[in-house]
Amino acid sequence: MVLTDSRHEALAQALARDDNVSAAGRAAGFGKNAAYAWRLSRSPKIIDRVAELVQTAPWGGSSDLAPVINEMAKLGIEAGKLGTAAGMIAARQLLAEAARLKQLLPAPEEAYPPPRRRQMSTREWVETFCPPGTNAAYRDPEGA
Repeated sequence: MVLTDSRHEALAQALARDDNVSAAGRAAGFGKNAAYAWRLSRSPKIIDRVAELVQTAPWGGSSDLAPVINEMAKLGIEAGKLGTAAGMIAARQLLAEAARLKQLLPAPEEAYPPPRRRQMSTREWVETFCPPGTNAAYRDPEGA
């Protein structure tokens, strides 16, 4: 319920935006009278109005990332259950971003580069990828 006094409503809205009491008091028009703004901020009508504004704000008005991180983790688990390559990629990205937000992983620009692959010789490649039972000359291109 909107407060009848416009300065009290302005104070409640500023407090709901996470302003400190002094800044909220100045924004509400109380000037440098921070003591009055502080006392007013402790009144039940202001406290109730701030709680109402916080609950109706997007993301519950919280600057806390915990609900976002938890939702990302749930979505990552569900994406992993798809069992597809796209699902696994999405799961990895969601879970990595959730971990980064929790500051468990370094930022992407600090991540280590992928390891370089070792170049295979023709013989190694044929031995690894050639199906069994193929022509011996094909399996041993150097004739050894």
